[in-house]
Amino acid sequence: MIKKLLSVLIVAVALNANAQQVQNPGFELWTSSFPNGWGSFDQMLVGLGQPNPGGTTQTTTKNSGTYAALLTSQTVALAGGVVPGIAVTGPVVLGGGGAPVLGREAFAGQPTSYTFYYEFVPVGTDTAFTQVVLSKWNTGMNKRDTLAIGGVVIGGAVGTYTQKTVTLTWLKPMTNSDSIQLLFASTKHNTSSAVAGTKFYVDDVNMISGGSSVQTLMADGSFVTAYPNPASTMITISSTDEKAKYAKVYDLTGRLVNTYELTNKLTKIDVSSYENGMYIYIVTDEHGNNIHSAKFNVAK
Repeated sequence: MIKKLLSVLIVAVALNANAQQVQNPGFELWTSSFPNGWGSFDQMLVGLGQPNPGGTTQTTTKNSGTYAALLTSQTVALAGGVVPGIAVTGPVVLGGGGAPVLGREAFAGQPTSYTFYYEFVPVGTDTAFTQVVLSKWNTGMNKRDTLAIGGVVIGGAVGTYTQKTVTLTWLKPMTNSDSIQLLFASTKHNTSSAVAGTKFYVDDVNMISGGSSVQTLMADGSFVTAYPNPASTMITISSTDEKAKYAKVYDLTGRLVNTYELTNKLTKIDVSSYENGMYIYIVTDEHGNNIHSAKFNVAK
């Protein structure tokens, strides 16, 4: 059984070549019922020899051009519940433990926001969401650094195409990214609590450079850890820096979730009420100066 379809956002190894704008931003190009340049659970399931649930489909209900993407939450027996329709830059593959690995594509730039047009037809009080992660490979540390994040939750019915602007939070400004993971999903709920039938229409995605963005300067050099990672109920954040005083936790929309005080350079955080997904934490000194940042995942 495929598990944790919305639990952990893991970046795929494969990159699609592109820069400054994502591929097929208007969803005009489709091959074998799949949008070119965008991954989906549908394409992953078909690749596993399963029926196409039709969660990500071509539609002529568009903002401009000929087509748009229609993302629909569908019941998928293999997943043991409802699976959102998604469109994500890069392929989606099945990773270890039955968790999908969401792709990314090559992207060089420092956008301050992105825009898209959408319609939303929720079932009940269901909500959709979109999020972006810009990153770059750190050759010195042999790891991938998260440079910027952004996103928004979509709630309430919207019956005509409306433009939405999402501002990015830059964790390491003045640094060009080398990849982007941009995701649209018809529900933010996990497989066990999502409802079938919610529809999220998406068209005309545009990455914007210039203008204002929220920037938080990171200072490299100190060392922080979060364990266990991923966490389900409790996570410990620790630092080797004597000045470490607080840990600020942000979700991938850039929203500050909470601020925690470190005692003897560590703090224990109850994440049992956190939604599944990836979080950024920033360790600061007592004056609020940023020391270091990293990320952790919540998976239940």
